[in-house]
Amino acid sequence: MIQIRSYEPGDAAAIRRLHAESQVDVEATVADDYFDDLFSIEESFDGGAFVVAHAGENLVGMGGLFTSGEVVRMRVAAQYRRQGIARLILRELIGSAD
Repeated sequence: MIQIRSYEPGDAAAIRRLHAESQVDVEATVADDYFDDLFSIEESFDGGAFVVAHAGENLVGMGGLFTSGEVVRMRVAAQYRRQGIARLILRELIGSAD
């Protein structure tokens, strides 16, 4: 069963790992500091939201919402894709904006 919840500081290493794994799947070229918000989630998403998806003990998805309303950092681990997890994350982010 997938659980969606707010970010907790103990999630940081798993978030960075999921992000790194997801970058292997795409050939994106961005500035080195483009993803710095993932190293300071509490500060970067203050007033917004950052949520994670768990399957048991495993962090399998994440997503953030800046105060501007921009949804960012949507990631789902490859083996968990096409199961509606991104939809659950997006619903939680949208709900947090209400």
